[in-house]
Amino acid sequence: MSGFQEFLDGFLTSWRKSSIDELKGYISESYQAREVTSQSEIYDFGYEESIQGWERAFNAF
Repeated sequence: MSGFQEFLDGFLTSWRKSSIDELKGYISESYQAREVTSQSEIYDFGYEESIQGWERAFNAF
């Protein structure tokens, strides 16, 4: 099994369990992202905001 496949399987397992603690291990602390909304608003965020977003999503579902 490839390194990426192992990573993906682990990430998806954590995601399916809604385990924020496990998911943290799969997201780099240097993570940076950009979201563009349907209204063309741009939102830049990093690791902490990503973790908070996942946590809110897990709690909602």
